[in-house]
Amino acid sequence: MANANSAIRKVGPLALTAILYFTVSGGPFGLEPAVSAAGPAMALGLLLLVPLLSGLPTALMVAELSAALPVEGGFYRWVDRAMGRFWGFQEAWWSFISALPDMAIYPVLFTGYLGQWIHLSVAAKFGVSLAVIWVATALNILGVGAVGATAVVSGVLVIVPFVLFSVLGLQMPAAAGVWNAHGSGTEGGFLIALSIVLWNYTGWDNISLVGEEVENPQRSYPIALLGGLALIVATYVGPVLAGLRLAPDPQSWSEGVFPTLARSLPGGRWLSMWLLAGALVSTFTLFNSLMLSYSRLPMVLAEDGYFPKFMARTNRRGVPVMTLVVSSVFYSALALLSYQRLAVLYALVYTLSIVLEFLALWILRRREPDLPRPFRVPGGGAGLVYAVVTPLVVSAIVVGFTIRQGVSEPLWCALAVAAAVSGLPAWWMMKRRRVE
Repeated sequence: MANANSAIRKVGPLALTAILYFTVSGGPFGLEPAVSAAGPAMALGLLLLVPLLSGLPTALMVAELSAALPVEGGFYRWVDRAMGRFWGFQEAWWSFISALPDMAIYPVLFTGYLGQWIHLSVAAKFGVSLAVIWVATALNILGVGAVGATAVVSGVLVIVPFVLFSVLGLQMPAAAGVWNAHGSGTEGGFLIALSIVLWNYTGWDNISLVGEEVENPQRSYPIALLGGLALIVATYVGPVLAGLRLAPDPQSWSEGVFPTLARSLPGGRWLSMWLLAGALVSTFTLFNSLMLSYSRLPMVLAEDGYFPKFMARTNRRGVPVMTLVVSSVFYSALALLSYQRLAVLYALVYTLSIVLEFLALWILRRREPDLPRPFRVPGGGAGLVYAVVTPLVVSAIVVGFTIRQGVSEPLWCALAVAAAVSGLPAWWMMKRRRVE
């Protein structure tokens, strides 16, 4: 809150880049099924093309708006300013709803990776998920500085073994015909791979939610976003290229394959253990960094009178403690669900919220041309069209794919659609509460 700003420890470009890395990526863990679904050539093409069609436009949009309007609540404030209270609330509501299944994904993934080391019963898996959630809650209560420091250290622990894996793997002889190999051959192989790659390039806007906790945001945001994009692309493409030299058959690619592939390299036993440990570190830090961002959204909604006022209260570090606790209770309950079902709930609602952010960029450019913009999407009018139109096309594809998947999972598709339209009744209820 404004009166506490002087006491809040702020993060600079390095820590912000590390937090961004772990709100978007956290390494190439989870990309492996894209290779088996679409084949090596198509998977690699998507890893290079999606950043141009979705990742870079989103990074540019967030960089411009975060530098122009570095406020707590980030994208919610942008949409509210550009499109009014109703759409601002929809943006916040959709982001809040999509955050619930998104955040529950990471403790579930953590237990999956840990299960490769030790056998875990169903009860033990849930217990581990709860430990991940509440340890991250405790770290977040310490403030943005603790989360940033954790992200920097974790970045080293995750990136270094993949650099070694890439360097050693690329020295191995390439298999003949690897780029002609096909994926699973199923009709939806390309769409499955596209969905996986897109999910691994989402989350750029989340760091905007902590605008008042960033040192020199006009400079720090562009550095973190554009530098983070280059780092993420490199840590995706390098290990995949190296891995294809070790396992050219796409059908041998499944989640968690990198530690297995590393065993065939010099020093492979230790590198394999490091990569597996890196998966645990990455998953925890993804959850920890996203918790920092997501917790600020209910806080600003409470400040605006939509959520209960106790959720706006902060400690001396500027941390909304009650918001963290309430959110963690929801995450704990959703951690009982499977990864696949959580992903279906997340995809549609998140896509709707990001569409509003691109529209806000366009509207604010037209309506407030004199708004100081320390960073602007380059390329003039053509650059603005590229930054807005291309991700909207990609979003339309995602929505179509989600609906298509819903044919086989009608219950979960119905829940996703219900979450998407729930913003309307929520608006009327919250608006009435706010007036009262």
